[in-house]
Amino acid sequence: MEKTIWAMGIDITKEYMQISCQERGDMEPVSVSASTDDEKYLIPSLLYFREENDTWYIGEQALFNSRSDKRPCFEFDRDIKNNLKYMSILMGELIDLAKKTQGFEASQMICVTLEDYDLNIIRNIFEAFVSLGYDSDRIRVINHDEAFIYYTINQKKDLWVNDVALFDFDKNHLSYRRMHEIRLNTPSVLSVTREDLSRDIYYHMLDSAHERKRADSILSDYIRQEFKRNIVCTVFLTGEGFYDDWYTESLKEMWGSRRRIFKGYNLFVKGACYAASEKKEGMAEKTHIFRCSGRTKADIGLLINSQGKNMTITLSPAGTNWYEAGAKVECILDNVTEINLVIVSVMDGASQNKTIDLSSFPERPNKTTRVRISLAYKNNDVFEVLVEDMGFGELFKSSGKTVQEIISIDDLFSI
Repeated sequence: MEKTIWAMGIDITKEYMQISCQERGDMEPVSVSASTDDEKYLIPSLLYFREENDTWYIGEQALFNSRSDKRPCFEFDRDIKNNLKYMSILMGELIDLAKKTQGFEASQMICVTLEDYDLNIIRNIFEAFVSLGYDSDRIRVINHDEAFIYYTINQKKDLWVNDVALFDFDKNHLSYRRMHEIRLNTPSVLSVTREDLSRDIYYHMLDSAHERKRADSILSDYIRQEFKRNIVCTVFLTGEGFYDDWYTESLKEMWGSRRRIFKGYNLFVKGACYAASEKKEGMAEKTHIFRCSGRTKADIGLLINSQGKNMTITLSPAGTNWYEAGAKVECILDNVTEINLVIVSVMDGASQNKTIDLSSFPERPNKTTRVRISLAYKNNDVFEVLVEDMGFGELFKSSGKTVQEIISIDDLFSI
């Protein structure tokens, strides 16, 4: 009988890939090793084709065969991320690896997490899985901010009763994230702020004792100031930059006020697995709204008049993955030459109205102009509204006229 697991998470960065699996929705994700006889969870983000045996390889095996043949590997950041063929092969090899080591044949849901959003990469990931025979509804893509939230809220509540800090240090960057819960409304808002510390602390500083000490001093000063301003109860450390214990003074600052500290290398991939599980269960984040990069920042509604009463219909709720957010609705104009959008900030409930002028549309008798309103995001801040004249059946053909507005939420609320 075919064994199907509940969810799978895949984390891909410039340097490494990781896989995690969840057999049931109530279980903690398990990291997948690239080797059956050793624990190797970090898989180099490499792909290689060996013509001699007509075989594709990933990770350490790709590197080994590449060196043997004296030919370069395909690197994720340089060669794979924007190439659909290579992306399909890479995803297929990662899934096959998980199947072999975990002993299953299929996964209910798969979530891929990336450091940041890139629409072209997201499209390639979805198309890659479709080419492998997966329904797109079973695939999800999130960024590391979201994976951080998913991982954290699936831990015991006492670990995130106050703010949670995350330091992520690898060869390319040192970043600091802080998750803060705003409990003023239901559902509450989970906000993640991010700061890049790479200008002051970088990976090559770990090459010498003097620079390691200087990096520790800079980091400990930063922690001291940051934790004075915010009540942090838990600290996560992830990335190969924290392999060695060079940060003794920083660790002392982290320990203050009896904070809980955890060091590991699979936070993001397990967060992706939890995100896949959440989609499988159809929860749609009912208990929380995510406020972080990659998520929409405001509720967007259309103000209409129905039977003499003004009401707002939601076009796009706050906290949605921006590449999935959007709507299409059709309306019949009733003594109006404009439409009104109501935009409500997720942070404080502040509201702004945006009027879109339709006076360029042909003049017709009342209630004989049908319009289609389409909303789509360009990123997590900017969205586009397109209004099309659809005419009115056989009485009035469409004029083909359209009105387009591009709106920045940051500009509206000066965020």
